[in-house]
Amino acid sequence: MVKNLVQTKLSDVKKGKVKAEELATKQKEISISEFFTKNRHLLGFDNPRKALITSVKEAVDNSLDACEEIGVLPELYVEIKQTTETRYAMIIEDNGPGIVKEQIPKIFTKLLYGSKFFKLSQSLTGDEPLIIKKNGKIKIINIGDLIDPHIEKEGEIGCGNIEVPCFNWKDYKYSFKPISNLIKHKRRNEIYEVKTRYNKSVKVTGCHSLFTINKDNLNVEQIEARKLKKGDIVLAPKKIEINEEKNEINILNYIEEKHAKKQFWYLYTNKELIKNIFNDSKIIHYKKNGDKSRKYYRFEKNNRRVDVLDDSYKQYIKKGFLPVWFVKFLNLNTEEGTIRTYYHGKKYDFPIILPLTSSFMKYLGLFIAEGHTDNRQIGFTFSRDERDLVKLVCNTGYSLGVNYTIEERPEKNSVRVKFFGGILSYLFRKWCGRGAKNKKIPNFVFTASKELRQDCLDYLYVGDGHNTPNRNQLMLSTTSKELANQSIYLWLLNGVVASHTTKLTKNGLGKRPCLSHVITVCGDCINKSNYYSTNINTKRRWFDLDLRLINKLLGRKRTKEVLNYMKKFEDYTDKEISKQDFVNMFNTSKVGYKLSFLLANEYLIETNGRYCLSEKTKEIQLELKKLQILLDSDFMFLPIKKIKRIDEGFEYVYDISVPEGENFVGGFGGISCHNSRGQQGIGISAAGLYGQLTTGKPVKILSKIGKKARGHYYELLLNTKTNEPEIIKESIEEWDKDHGTRIEIEMEGKYHKGKLSVDEYLQLTAISNPHATITYKSPIQDKPIEFPRVINESPKQAKEIKPHPYGIELGILIKMLKDTPQKTLQGFLKNDFCRVSSKVSKEISDKAGLYEKARPSRIARQEADNLFQAIQKTRIMAPPTDCISPIGEEQMIKGMKKEIDAEFYAAVTKRPAVYRGNPFVIEAAVAYGGTLRGDELVKVIRFANRVPLQHQAGACAITKSTIQTAWRNYGLSQSRGALPSGPAVIMIHMASVWVPFTSESKEAIASYPEIIKEIKSALQECGRKLASHVRKIKKVEHEKKRKKIFEMYIKEVVESINKIEKVDKTKLIEKLKKIAQERTVGENGK
Repeated sequence: MVKNLVQTKLSDVKKGKVKAEELATKQKEISISEFFTKNRHLLGFDNPRKALITSVKEAVDNSLDACEEIGVLPELYVEIKQTTETRYAMIIEDNGPGIVKEQIPKIFTKLLYGSKFFKLSQSLTGDEPLIIKKNGKIKIINIGDLIDPHIEKEGEIGCGNIEVPCFNWKDYKYSFKPISNLIKHKRRNEIYEVKTRYNKSVKVTGCHSLFTINKDNLNVEQIEARKLKKGDIVLAPKKIEINEEKNEINILNYIEEKHAKKQFWYLYTNKELIKNIFNDSKIIHYKKNGDKSRKYYRFEKNNRRVDVLDDSYKQYIKKGFLPVWFVKFLNLNTEEGTIRTYYHGKKYDFPIILPLTSSFMKYLGLFIAEGHTDNRQIGFTFSRDERDLVKLVCNTGYSLGVNYTIEERPEKNSVRVKFFGGILSYLFRKWCGRGAKNKKIPNFVFTASKELRQDCLDYLYVGDGHNTPNRNQLMLSTTSKELANQSIYLWLLNGVVASHTTKLTKNGLGKRPCLSHVITVCGDCINKSNYYSTNINTKRRWFDLDLRLINKLLGRKRTKEVLNYMKKFEDYTDKEISKQDFVNMFNTSKVGYKLSFLLANEYLIETNGRYCLSEKTKEIQLELKKLQILLDSDFMFLPIKKIKRIDEGFEYVYDISVPEGENFVGGFGGISCHNSRGQQGIGISAAGLYGQLTTGKPVKILSKIGKKARGHYYELLLNTKTNEPEIIKESIEEWDKDHGTRIEIEMEGKYHKGKLSVDEYLQLTAISNPHATITYKSPIQDKPIEFPRVINESPKQAKEIKPHPYGIELGILIKMLKDTPQKTLQGFLKNDFCRVSSKVSKEISDKAGLYEKARPSRIARQEADNLFQAIQKTRIMAPPTDCISPIGEEQMIKGMKKEIDAEFYAAVTKRPAVYRGNPFVIEAAVAYGGTLRGDELVKVIRFANRVPLQHQAGACAITKSTIQTAWRNYGLSQSRGALPSGPAVIMIHMASVWVPFTSESKEAIASYPEIIKEIKSALQECGRKLASHVRKIKKVEHEKKRKKIFEMYIKEVVESINKIEKVDKTKLIEKLKKIAQERTVGENGK
């Protein structure tokens, strides 16, 4: 019976499991498109009027973002055209980057294709190297090795602590910028291997873009790999700056617990630290191997357990040491103490903190080139003539506290130097690899100072290279491809471009053919070395260009003579030039030939014996200015030597996303690569689907990605079951735009003017985006309305930052303590938050009563609460402003002036504040007087990250804050619990890395106390400026009344005086009027 009961229960469980799986299958079968048809109100398509506004909003917002992405000032055309009584066609046209042909169908119809901005599948093969900075440490790693541990098959994940070199689109300078996403997907395109001058190379998918110079307009542009051909120019960095330097390392970071457990390595450190460690352990008693019950200290970490005998603990305390393997088990991060090892009974002490000195870096460079190791020693072999190198390594070894021997080998004309100490041998093998083909440069070299990096490079060349006699050619030969690539990047960090070649050596290692990599530095670059110098005179660094050479490289025929003339004419662009000016310009009276040449080639125009520059010359001068910007950049310009198409292998390909510049450095030697970038996504595809559901009409798209590219026209529908696009029509069309996108969607809608209309939305967008030009044609107007730009500068792009301590709640703080990779509380506070210095972290720790070196993951809940309270009591600097992109006071005033006719404007941008760890900035502006009506409630216009908020005003923190502000103090009327009334418009903008909306429709901001406080503060500051203006107006009106009253009685006063004593009435009247004018405010307002 029990058996049957068990079987019955198991059967029920299985049935339940089957039903659950069936339900899950059904749930998965509900496509995103079907979900939209049933729940379109969630995205703002719940009625015809709102659907029209939402569609325009999504299209305009995405167009503005697309223009900002490539750094162009937006020029948008918006048209609403009525097609039937209940249907409207929405047309949006922009000058953004355009969209690649293959992606148009998916972007505009496939719902939720990617995210708000769909990532194009532009990718590198997994074996392509990247230079990255992670937690302040620079290393070179294959992109596949970087991403595979995080993504098993296909997908995309966020990434917050890795940076890569990225050029700025304004000045083309390289700096490290954060990666936002790691991307991995199956290869769907062909692969191209691109090789350039200096043998730099990269393997990318055909749709992946590299960067080139447009030879027509000299702009930096991206170009797909499949469109490149031999001889084309691609861009690469000629230097990469590092702003931070680390000139010491912690040895414990490079020791593995597994290896340390086999060694007799001990950490001698602070006894107080050891006591604190054991105070946090659990004391237990048990018998072991039949012995009596004994006392143990139990430590648990990552589901592992270690019990330390009480006798061992007493030894540790008495002598002040811990086994190194136990330190690694505890993941203890300390900077105090030394590591002691033993060899043949002799002890050797090795410092935990190893300073990266010049002698150590030279020692390291020589080891990479010449060194070898076994389990207990490392060795160098030098020729008998290299006594200076023998002395160098011996002195360095002595300073490290290790023993050494020198062995003369007369039969081989060499000297061998051996250094003893297992930890030294272990570290050098781990740092530099083992065997000639596996040699590498330690990662810490890349973050050392420039001088120290150069010392390492120099002595790498001393060991395995040579400076060719009678030629300026410094060459390094190695069989390690990784070392070759690292050497190129290390030169690059020092501002030098090295070339790479390969050669097959017949008698290589093991007397077998061997491929050698040769890294060469030529010309004046050699003088960057601290050891080598040029053998013969040189004029420039070999990779540097001048105006003549870059003109030649880009196929522009400009002789040295013409370029010299253009330079002379720089000060005469808008001036006439006399013959005497030419005499002075060229310092000679014989200028006839020069004038004849310039006139014959139409560089000059002669009028009445005087000369002026032709349009041809002015165009050349503009071109030369652009070329000079390129020459001053961090770019070098590399002709392609070879392109090879690959159709086999590479199942997966990889990419990264760098929001700040959409580019990174990848490949062997370093080439500028464009990363996955954004295009119109969820909003515009939802608008297209809404149009399809209500009219059955397709979405019409025309897009062009470059001046010489062709325009691609599509008409698309979406299969709502498969969520796949159906192409109704596809063609190539001529379009007079250089680049951009035009979309047309017909939908069921309702157009109206006034409040909550498309007209209002575009007017508000023009106010918050004064850098944009928007042309709008409504269905009831014959002529379009233009909202012109008033600022010729794009908004500054925001940077990513870490959370601020003031905005963290206790629960979030506890989670951060558990998840942090930092080893100490001090490191956690300094590295996981912004604006926390060493001094501030110590102050917080002291107030919380916590040890600075305590492990964050071991901090208990009560201690975390103490830490939380201590943070609130400590004065911490406000978060930086560069993480947010506010509109700016001047820009807000200019935006309001062009759309609101008033007599007074004032604006305030507050300092950044924090809510829940997210920094934000509140901006407020007010317009008063002019043509604004004074018998109505003031108009409040709300913005979040420059986007107008038109709906749900009553639920918004902005409206609540405005009502709570005492406007009567500032000259406006206000009833209790209501908005103020008067001739005014109030504008409030919230800029934040994460705006807390009340719902998915993103129409109102949540009422966090911190946000309410900042909005009220900004409004009060604006109010004080307004009050000052209102008081002046009231004073003027008061003084005008006084003057009128005085003037009313002047004649009577004069008549009375005249009766008493005869006076000149006319003079007396004029005199009294003058006194009235001086004592009161006249018509001029003074």
